[in-house]
Amino acid sequence: MIRPLNLQDDQVALDILDIQKFAYQIEAKRIGYPNLPPLLEWIDDIQQVHEHFYGFYAEETLAGFISIEFDRNVMTICRLAVHPNFFRRGIAQKLLRYVLKNTSAKTCLVSTAAKNKPAIKLYEKNGFIKHRTVSKDEQLSLIELVRRTR
Repeated sequence: MIRPLNLQDDQVALDILDIQKFAYQIEAKRIGYPNLPPLLEWIDDIQQVHEHFYGFYAEETLAGFISIEFDRNVMTICRLAVHPNFFRRGIAQKLLRYVLKNTSAKTCLVSTAAKNKPAIKLYEKNGFIKHRTVSKDEQLSLIELVRRTR
């Protein structure tokens, strides 16, 4: 079941942080970049963002989440993470489809590491196309993908 998450609930914020740490550690290892920004966040950082979070619950356990921001008619996917214990169950796909189906935005943007092939494959499978590549530093390039939603 997917539902909105209340970041002011400390337990929910801790659950998000826990999933984020586990999932992004795997990504960091995959792409060879150990200092991904989500790995440096704490509960206060999570609770102060202006993103809208939605969680996928497996029974009563938060298994994954997605967060989005809006700027006019553009929705940006800020985070998408699934706890490794719940990998390969289609949870990321369900979360992505949920926000795409329920948005009034005309365009959706998402960025991921250019070396993160599984994420790029997921986004392309859902109608995103590569828009541009941005170099953050010598070790990290991000690819921005875009999709028309309406």
